[in-house]
Amino acid sequence: MNVVGSGEGCLAGEDQPPQDTPGPAPTVTINDLASFSPRADRLSAEPGDWAITGLPVNPVADDAPVSASGELLGLPAEVRFTPVEFLWDRGDGSTLSTPDGGATWAELGQAEFSDTRTSHVYDDPGVYTLALSVRFAAEYSVGGGPWTPVPGTLVSESGSFEITVGRAGTVLVDRDCRTGTRGPGC
Repeated sequence: MNVVGSGEGCLAGEDQPPQDTPGPAPTVTINDLASFSPRADRLSAEPGDWAITGLPVNPVADDAPVSASGELLGLPAEVRFTPVEFLWDRGDGSTLSTPDGGATWAELGQAEFSDTRTSHVYDDPGVYTLALSVRFAAEYSVGGGPWTPVPGTLVSESGSFEITVGRAGTVLVDRDCRTGTRGPGC
């Protein structure tokens, strides 16, 4: 720093060490938080990794906020990711965007193979890859300080698995259900 004037211990024009005055806080961007990426095990489906043509499959994703610890701006920090959009790729050319991860049939009080917000019906037999990406809003806390929101969102791949889709039909081989209620399928 260049001081103009004189004072005790200072000479005009002499360089002095900088003062400990706080400068503007560094700006944290969503890209700075990418290394804190949320976990990728958020996806499951009902009835499981199989389906029947013409009947709904119910994919469900964990939609709880996720926290991660690490270093940010050279200091220990905690980052909290909150899901704001779920991007479903059903593997058959169809996609869906939902504001939450859906719910199981039991949580919804619905029978198996019921339509839900996230369900999908496969029309043709085959093996399909169901994949999920989640768009997260983020906020951080440095050194146990207050939570600070970060502008923007971060999209993270949050899991995928294969679903085998087949056809099903009922075949009665012993007797029909009208003459004997103990036959197969009755």
